[in-house]
Amino acid sequence: VAGMLALFRRNLFEHIPLFRRLEASGPAGPLIRRAYDAFYLYRDQHHTLLHATVFSGLNLFFLTMACVSFGYALEIELAHPLVTHFTLFPIITILAAIPITPGALGLREGLFAGLYGALGVPPAEAVSLSLLIYLGGLFCGLFGGVLFISYTSEEHRGLRDEIQALRDENSTHPSN
Repeated sequence: VAGMLALFRRNLFEHIPLFRRLEASGPAGPLIRRAYDAFYLYRDQHHTLLHATVFSGLNLFFLTMACVSFGYALEIELAHPLVTHFTLFPIITILAAIPITPGALGLREGLFAGLYGALGVPPAEAVSLSLLIYLGGLFCGLFGGVLFISYTSEEHRGLRDEIQALRDENSTHPSN
């Protein structure tokens, strides 16, 4: 919370020289600046930030509960399963968000093997847990993708209506 308050208090790129140098230092600088600007725009959108925080927390809770369930299904032996999963899984999730490999494949499995391995979980079981969680997320994502495709526009048209509207628009404006 203190970090969020510090980030929202003032525009860091305008008031702190270190951030201006970071922006000019290389190819990552402008990308970081654009991400911060998008983040900074929401400082007065308390309602939106609250909703995003609550839904993100719920998402992480349910994903961690899936991890707990898969851990029980794989019969992974842990002294305190809930505490362990609720400690390690969010850390792995945050580190796997770093875009090193497509879908974080390999990175996530290495993190599971390393962190769960430190608690005595064999690497094969830790990697299996990681892959089950990934496949569960992939399955849910496919379901959400189908819903997204089938209900796409602000006017609440279905996919076929949306395609027909695009065809109609292109036929009235042939230069597009």
